[in-house]
Amino acid sequence: MELNQVVESLRKRVPWPVMSKFLSHYGFLKGHGWEGTAEKIIENHGTAPDEVKEKNLKILSQFYREHLLAGEKSIRLYRVDESLMHSIMTALDQYKMPDSLLKSAYPYPLNDSDLECVDEGVYPVSIEHDDDEKVLLVFSAKRHIKEKVEIAPSSFGSDAIEALGHFSEIYGIKEYTRQFFDVLAFDIKANVIEIRLDIAANISSDDRNIGFSQTKKKFCSLIRELGVSFEFGSEINLFPAIDKLYRLKEGRVCELAFTTEEGSIKHEKMRRKHLCLREETYHKAGALAVDGHIFAYRIATTWTHKSMNSQPELLLPGSSRMLSKPKIYLGEALITKCCGFSDYGFVMNKLNSLVT
Repeated sequence: MELNQVVESLRKRVPWPVMSKFLSHYGFLKGHGWEGTAEKIIENHGTAPDEVKEKNLKILSQFYREHLLAGEKSIRLYRVDESLMHSIMTALDQYKMPDSLLKSAYPYPLNDSDLECVDEGVYPVSIEHDDDEKVLLVFSAKRHIKEKVEIAPSSFGSDAIEALGHFSEIYGIKEYTRQFFDVLAFDIKANVIEIRLDIAANISSDDRNIGFSQTKKKFCSLIRELGVSFEFGSEINLFPAIDKLYRLKEGRVCELAFTTEEGSIKHEKMRRKHLCLREETYHKAGALAVDGHIFAYRIATTWTHKSMNSQPELLLPGSSRMLSKPKIYLGEALITKCCGFSDYGFVMNKLNSLVT
């Protein structure tokens, strides 16, 4: 295993703010952003003593593995019967993973030319375990997606720059094919199946829905071939966690959308990373004016986690359209900015405590 491969794989999927905290925690020298840092790590590795090379490679490889399995994920949770969970585990113990280009490259992504040789779809590549003793069935997927990309105004000509001068941010939609790593995590103690859809790109909610559908269909087909009759039921409803998270008075709320009793809709975001929306002057005054009677339907909360002084984030992406339905239901949560299993487990424990 070469350090260059590990660093390049990290660069492709780990957000720079997350990587920066990790590198600082372990004392790696950093350059300017991802590009400069990748060059510096590889350059320093070449002149380091053998024992340092081995140590650094082990640290970076483990971080890559944990981020692959628990970093930048959109999740859905499903309760299953204890006997059914036992049948699934027994079947997976006997499962022989089919060979494929994606499996041979795992845990690393294929290069672009090899990826072109793979048909779009979802492929099983590994069975592993995490720090919470969950069994992890890993899929590698080739998907065609649309990504919302910010466009620098400087990339336009002078006339266009002048015409766009009133816009502070400009975005475009980029379509391309990309490799993802999805995970089915089996919590045997709680009898819960957790789908961790890889969102290590700014993919849309429509693309996430397609991804969940593909991964569910693939697993159901796989497990039926092993003699277990299984279909996913309804996701665990995460909507009740939104108001609880807002009222909890812990963590830092960085995004909040809500309605008031008078029917107005508010959507607030906190740009300053060290401040919480609950304590922001405008929000406090508004909440006081309505005596705290606000109905939150979307919230993003982040915590400073002691493991690396990291800031994992939980987003419960409800919408105002949900409020008109007889039963308000949210089956998806986004867990991002995790440095590894510790951060991800920390956020999942918070979420589970609010929905059980």
